[in-house]
Amino acid sequence: NSINTQVSKRDNNLKSDEYFFAAKYPKVTFVATEIVKDSTFNPMGSFIAKGKLNVKDISKDLEIRFSYAGKTTIERGNGEKWDVAGFEGKVSVNGKDIAIGDDDINITFTLEAIKKVK
Repeated sequence: NSINTQVSKRDNNLKSDEYFFAAKYPKVTFVATEIVKDSTFNPMGSFIAKGKLNVKDISKDLEIRFSYAGKTTIERGNGEKWDVAGFEGKVSVNGKDIAIGDDDINITFTLEAIKKVK
């Protein structure tokens, strides 16, 4: 039930019945069934995640292109070290396909994956 577009009024509007209907459908998920290297997108480290997007009980096959943004190691105050890898990408979905309006929906994302260093 969280949407963050950096504009709270827009976030609340997107959660409404008109769009994501977050009160009834609190989760949007993408489950990747395959991730393949994609040298045409960014030869430095790009991939395609193939899987299913689930929105409002509607499931849609989707391919999401994303690229590796880099890795660093951080140390927490307790001395634990963690590897942090960053990824970024974008995808466009036709709103009609997922019952959210008539226009294309452009999704831009960044994510971090962390793993404790042993």
